[in-house]
Amino acid sequence: INAEYGGGEEEKKERGGELAHRNQGAQSTKEVFMMALQLPGIVDYAIHLFFVKLSVYILYYWLPTWLESLSIQGETVTYVMACYYTALWGAGGIIGTLMIGWVVYVSKMYGTFSSTFAFVSSIFIFALYWYSTVSSNLIYIFLLLLLAVGVFQNGPYSLASACMPSVINRLHCGENPKLVGMATGIIDGFGSIGAIFGPLSGALILQYTTWGWGFVFLIVAISMLVAGMLLARQIYKESCANC
Repeated sequence: INAEYGGGEEEKKERGGELAHRNQGAQSTKEVFMMALQLPGIVDYAIHLFFVKLSVYILYYWLPTWLESLSIQGETVTYVMACYYTALWGAGGIIGTLMIGWVVYVSKMYGTFSSTFAFVSSIFIFALYWYSTVSSNLIYIFLLLLLAVGVFQNGPYSLASACMPSVINRLHCGENPKLVGMATGIIDGFGSIGAIFGPLSGALILQYTTWGWGFVFLIVAISMLVAGMLLARQIYKESCANC
């Protein structure tokens, strides 16, 4: 298990326990908030989730509209078919969640694989948009790329939004319910802000600029790249723990 979340390290447990029980009976909201920010990994994962949800929610809201503007294998995509294709992207998210959950369960390397999934997803996002512009594109290759985007984009989203708050709380918050709630709120709150800015940025770009879908997909891909890079500190700690 890595040094950041290692359950067998007494020093980490003692630090987390002291932090969790410090003036527990008379803590103000500001004190609890500052204590939560000091928990190992919470800032990294909070900002990571911001960029992941920004990327995911752009596609969540705008993917059907983009698909309707395409011509795949010489045929224009209808609204009904766009909805079917979007469901395939969502199905990829189920696969990605299962994949990253199993890999993390085996390796305990949360940051490493969350970052890896984010980097791979950005590659498939670029590939998906590029292939949509190819005049001789084939529907099966296009759908395979769309599925791959769903797999690798939604994996980090599920890990950061559902798994990491519980891991951090279990290992570092002790019996302090205020700290547990604040730590969970910080991570999910940052993610929710990203979920707002994602679709909004897509709307502003499409309505007020001439950059078009290419720039929208550039934001989607770069957001995943940034999300992966934000976990560099976690990757370093996990690598050192496994040396």
